[in-house]
Amino acid sequence: AGEITESRLACWRRYHEMLEDLEREGLLRRPSIPAHCRHNAHMYYILLAPDIERQPVLDELKKRSIAAVFHYVPLHSAPAGRRYARVHGTMSRTDSLSARLIRLPLWYGISRAAQEETVETLHAALHR
Repeated sequence: AGEITESRLACWRRYHEMLEDLEREGLLRRPSIPAHCRHNAHMYYILLAPDIERQPVLDELKKRSIAAVFHYVPLHSAPAGRRYARVHGTMSRTDSLSARLIRLPLWYGISRAAQEETVETLHAALHR
């Protein structure tokens, strides 16, 4: 288990380093882990800038056979949530964040080349 977690953490850190320039450009936000917290790198997500539409980015990744997916459907939008939830307000912030999240491929043993191709494709898609 320790070896698997360390491998995933190394891959997570690699994404984090490779995506720093896109965050500096204001095209996305990377995950923020508080200094007092630890994680097991079970996923790596990005949050696109508000003016970037997610689907064209996902489509570009899919063209290159990169399995990136949207990550989160707000509970108030799910069928059961619409039926049973009690929502106060418009939930516009939640909806906005949900519409901009992308989960990048990350698993034990993902190659450096696969991560580099993912990031290169993101660069191309976000600079269009």
